[in-house]
Amino acid sequence: MMKLTYVNVNECMGMLERHNPLLLRDEAGGYLLFETWGRMYVWVLERMLSLFPRGYVDLRLLMHELTGLDMEACDQVVRLSLLGAARRGFVMLHWQESDTERYRSLELVMTLLHKVTQTRLDHTWFVQAVDTFDDVHGFE
Repeated sequence: MMKLTYVNVNECMGMLERHNPLLLRDEAGGYLLFETWGRMYVWVLERMLSLFPRGYVDLRLLMHELTGLDMEACDQVVRLSLLGAARRGFVMLHWQESDTERYRSLELVMTLLHKVTQTRLDHTWFVQAVDTFDDVHGFE
């Protein structure tokens, strides 16, 4: 008789929390694993730049593209999570300008992505990721 083996959900959740707390997916729909949260944040920044090179970021579409959540769920997360101008579901980023406004917009986007899994932005990793991203692209 074959013995059934069950997945330990707590172990899986722990692995996702350590290596992909945003539940990011690759283009085939599989979950990505990152060495550090910093690398995860850099990956998100790179995808944002790729998807929205002119800086007009549709937050619902971004969330859908990164996580595979359906658009209705993404809309709900955005509407319930954001205040002010971003509540409309868009942010404007000036990629080349490494200033406080751009940093706050990027922070808002990352915080929003964390809302899906009810995890918190790690500011230390986030600052390092933005610095790495800016260095790679020559943004000042």
